[in-house]
Amino acid sequence: FTSTSSHQASKTSPNDKCQSGRTLLFRTTSFFRRDLLFVVLLLSLKSESFSFCTPNKNLRPRDPSPPQSSQPRRPMAKRLGGSTGILANIMGRKPDEGTVDRPRAIVCGQDIFQAKMAALLGNAGYSVKALALEQVRNVSQEVARDSCHLFLYDLPTDRAAVEVIAHVKKASPTTFIAVWSPKAAESGLARVLVHDKGANMVTQCPHALAHVATSVARHACSGGQLECAACGMKGLTEDHLWEHYPLFHVNDKNIEAKCNVCGKHQHVLATHLHNRHGPVGRGEAHGDNHKPVELHSFALVVCQHPDGRFLLVQEFCNQGFWLPGGAVDPGESLSVAAVRETREEAGVDVELTGVLKVEHSAHNGYVRLRTIFTARPLDPTQKPKSVPDYESVGAAYVSVEDIQRLRLRGDEPLVWCNYLARGGQVFPLSLLEDRGRRSGR
Repeated sequence: FTSTSSHQASKTSPNDKCQSGRTLLFRTTSFFRRDLLFVVLLLSLKSESFSFCTPNKNLRPRDPSPPQSSQPRRPMAKRLGGSTGILANIMGRKPDEGTVDRPRAIVCGQDIFQAKMAALLGNAGYSVKALALEQVRNVSQEVARDSCHLFLYDLPTDRAAVEVIAHVKKASPTTFIAVWSPKAAESGLARVLVHDKGANMVTQCPHALAHVATSVARHACSGGQLECAACGMKGLTEDHLWEHYPLFHVNDKNIEAKCNVCGKHQHVLATHLHNRHGPVGRGEAHGDNHKPVELHSFALVVCQHPDGRFLLVQEFCNQGFWLPGGAVDPGESLSVAAVRETREEAGVDVELTGVLKVEHSAHNGYVRLRTIFTARPLDPTQKPKSVPDYESVGAAYVSVEDIQRLRLRGDEPLVWCNYLARGGQVFPLSLLEDRGRRSGR
């Protein structure tokens, strides 16, 4: 490349000659390298006989005659999965994982809504089809044709748009219909209207929608043998049917049908499924308790004399002083029990004036309900009981100062007598809906 005529050499200095030669060599070499790279790239894409790596001395073509397998070699596009495979790689799924076994969803709404919800459902494993609101007339046919598992509807504000929900539910009863509407989600009347048309869910929360979408996808791909008696969805396992029924049919009217798990006819299928099958039936989760719970009801009375002293009972078996009161008899109201126990233990007839507290204490196998009343003596001159019997040793009116020096069965007299002496709040008797026998024994 650097050869020149003697005439040109006489007019060109040695340095210029060297510089010109290096420039021409560099350009030629650059073109050569580019052309070589292009040729090799074409060969690799066509026959995949070369493997590129960082330049080293061991660079060589692959074995031109690899061992033949029983399966014919697929084209590169199919081995990569085509555009579907590339998209699957981006979304985190396996390249060969197609859309046949994936749950299907249709999103109907504005463009921005479609993009956001398609991403959310895509992360839940759905194959998503987007429809514009202008295409909503054909959405019921689309849902039925695609055997859609979830239909997400960006509900417009006009009332006629609600009828789309009814058409979709009629065309595909097994499709979960989720309505996205901030207005309907916060309006009781709108929620009732949308649910009555067949919607399974009304929301404006992405996290709630993602949770439900995951559950629906799990049911769609469960591979079980059971069928829902309400909508006819098939292929459910026992646990998935247990999840499916309230998720899809909690707003439906009760049906009387045969349970497809145990084969028994049930008058209230929803309650039976929840309490007798799935995690609750196995004792792994809490369900409705249908066993009768033993209830122990008590009534205590804080009776204050007009002079400020409080009526206390000297308990039997040397237990100390306490407030008059005791257990409520069967069929007896709380107020009647309070008056009766005060007469039996303290020998004083009282009139109830208010309610201080209602206590509910749950224990293993029973529940205790205790109501604390305030009262005043009907006759301030009536003397407290002084004849010992099974109910008590006797009773007396005691000042707040003396209560602090007495031996007490419990701290209730000290707490409530001090509370009333300081002017504590007393609730009206109307707070209680007190039903039962109105007269004593």
